[in-house]
Amino acid sequence: MQHMLIRPLKVTLFTALLSAISLGAAGIESQIIKRLERPDPPGTTTPVVMNAFIVNVMEIDDVRGTIKLDYLLRQSWKDPRLADSQFQDLSRKQNLTIDDIWNPGISQINILDSVVKETLLNIDANGTVEYRLRLMDTFNDPLDLRDFPFDKQDFNLGFVSTSYIDHELAILWNQERSGHMENFSLTGWHFEGINVITDWKPIRIGGIEEASLEGIDIQVHFKRRFAFYIWKIFVPLGLIAFMAWTVFWIDPVNFGGQMAISTSSVITLIAFQLSLSDLMPRISYLTKIDMFSLGTSFFVFLSLGEAILTARLAKMERHQLALKIDRWMRIVFPLIYCGLILLVFI
Repeated sequence: MQHMLIRPLKVTLFTALLSAISLGAAGIESQIIKRLERPDPPGTTTPVVMNAFIVNVMEIDDVRGTIKLDYLLRQSWKDPRLADSQFQDLSRKQNLTIDDIWNPGISQINILDSVVKETLLNIDANGTVEYRLRLMDTFNDPLDLRDFPFDKQDFNLGFVSTSYIDHELAILWNQERSGHMENFSLTGWHFEGINVITDWKPIRIGGIEEASLEGIDIQVHFKRRFAFYIWKIFVPLGLIAFMAWTVFWIDPVNFGGQMAISTSSVITLIAFQLSLSDLMPRISYLTKIDMFSLGTSFFVFLSLGEAILTARLAKMERHQLALKIDRWMRIVFPLIYCGLILLVFI
């Protein structure tokens, strides 16, 4: 009889213990869900302060239209639910991660590759959250290279909250805590500064609906250092054009000498242009350096055609007319070529 009374008692205690555990788990789950909700009530806006510090510019790829940056990104917002007074055991607060709390869900939108080097989450006694990241990201932003190699480029680094629309979230930029290192390891470019655009335009989702997401654009400005291209491309092309120009100083009767210079100029030009394939961006439109190269090609082949014409005239016993054409070309050729140079450089 005694054993029969003890067994129901054990079952009752076990059932009560399971219920207590279930209620405790439900309470913890409810608390986590509550923290993952936006800290401000519906109809209000949650401000999130952002700032960035560029440590280094690793690479700029003209062909792919990419920029690789090593930078620090900081986000800060206030969540009263994370204040010290809300925790009986403060050690639990210290063990929280960014996935355990509400966060604005800000991510990069024009990114090809991202490496998170380190993260730091700090929550003060009042519930102010500070989330810092050290990132090495490759952003994609198609470049306008029409002025290459005298171009300036603005790289847009886009950040947007994919979880909240504009009336729920407000991204604010902290200029005082933003900046960059004085000297970058990148060669061939001169850094000119950073500009931030916080006025985010509505974007189309799925090609049907529009949603005004809250975002921010960080514009990084660079100017290309063009001295390399002057000495490696413009000067050699100019010398090839000068070599073609000398054909006008040879008597048309000496057809062999004229053709030797003209054909040598053409062959040198073609070989030089082939050697430039690795330096030129592969794009569908003409850049300034393409215009100069094509213009030089035109003048070199013009000198070849003029040499054939004057030689033909001399053979037809119109030697004086051939000499007259040569004298005119000695003046017209450099004048027009200087016009080409001005067109490219201005």
